[in-house]
Amino acid sequence: MGAQYSLSACFSPELPNLHFASDLLHALFAAAGIHGDVVDRIELALSEGLTNAMKCTSQGLVELGMRREDDLLVISIRDGGEGFDIDNIPQPNLEEHHVGGYGIFIMREIMDSVSYERDGKWNVLTLTKRISGAD
Repeated sequence: MGAQYSLSACFSPELPNLHFASDLLHALFAAAGIHGDVVDRIELALSEGLTNAMKCTSQGLVELGMRREDDLLVISIRDGGEGFDIDNIPQPNLEEHHVGGYGIFIMREIMDSVSYERDGKWNVLTLTKRISGAD
């Protein structure tokens, strides 16, 4: 069995806490010996997911979980906001520049998979990416 690492945290849905989440991601990658552009790309996807959760939650906390098992990174973001249908979110028109509406698109471009499920009162967004120490 290969390397396994995990981190989890709960925090208030305030945008300055994005820095806290970024620090956790960097700590996980440092422990796993992963450096380079892949860290920056995944940090962008994480930031997009967390920003959406923080803007939409009505339950007071956002939960973040990150784990690496061998070459698979799994990030889960839980919030108590209203549910949504991830499959019916339109792809943004990149020719028309406007504020907002790029989050799911960016996450799908960066990560290998982006999935959503409703778990009771919680939205659960799961991002996965195959990584290696050489990335």
